[in-house]
Order: sequence, then structure tokens, then C-alpha cells
Amino acid sequence: MKEYAKFSLTLFVICLVSAAFLSIVYSVTEPAIRKQAQAAEVSSLRKVVPEAADYKQEALGQNKLFTVFDADKKCIGYAFLCEAQGYSGAIKIMVGIDAAGDIKGVDIVEHSETPGLGSRIQEQGFLSGFKGRSYNDIQGVDTIGGATISSAAVIKAVEESLKEVIKSIK
Repeated sequence: MKEYAKFSLTLFVICLVSAAFLSIVYSVTEPAIRKQAQAAEVSSLRKVVPEAADYKQEALGQNKLFTVFDADKKCIGYAFLCEAQGYSGAIKIMVGIDAAGDIKGVDIVEHSETPGLGSRIQEQGFLSGFKGRSYNDIQGVDTIGGATISSAAVIKAVEESLKEVIKSIK
């Protein structure tokens, strides 16, 4: 019984030291991780609305909405982040729309889909299918054979989020 208590105490101390170490590492790396994620979002925003000179960010439910301005500070459209649950995990999507609500571009910011199959959602052949569409005709975007779950999740997330954005900006 005495040895059992000794082993339990040793294991407790090891776990306590490990937890403290992980907490310290997290507190040191978390700001850099957040900054890198924000840079990826801005880079993605510039892909979906290339003529953007500036933007203003606001919350829209669980998503982020960016009002996009040109060099003359005139609103030229919007961009928003939305998420979908794909085959292997969450898919983070940036969508750019013009002032009329038609899609200018779609970019996959982050995903954990299967390499070679689900990761095909990043291909321009799939993403270009969204350009020029409104929320009424997004279902016309073709899914990707072999990555149907992932591509269908992206299509559904874009459609639902676009409807929410259109309601909020009008």
C-alpha cells in the first residue's frame, strides 16, 4: 500500500509539472498563433476581393463580416468567414461578394481534409464555380467526385452564410 501511494504521488507530480509546462508554452505561443491566423485571413480576403484597399471587420453571428473599401474609401463589397464541417474536420472559408451580393471569389483559409481527396476543395476548378453566383443559384456548383462530403459542405456553408450576410447588409 505504501508503494502504491508513492507511485501515485510521483505520477501526480509528473502530471502537475507537465501541465504547468504546457500552460507556459501555450501562453508564450498563443499570441503568435493568433497573429498568424489573422494574417491568413487578411491574405485570403485580398484573394477574394483583389481590389480591396481597406476593410472594416465586425461580428455577424458566429462569423466575421468585412466591409471592403477601395482606395477612395468607397464600399466595393463585403467578405465573410464561414465554417463547414467536412469529412475530416472543420473547413474555414472566406467568401467575397460585390455590393449587389454576387460572389467575387471563394478561398479555403484552413482545413483538415484528407490530402489528395478532400483537399481538392482548394483547387481553382472547384472554387471558380462560385464566381458570379448569387445565393439563389449556389446549388448549381458541382461537387468534386471522391470529395463529395467536403465539397458539399463548402457549398452548403457558403449558401447559408451568404443568405445571412445578404439579410444583414440590406
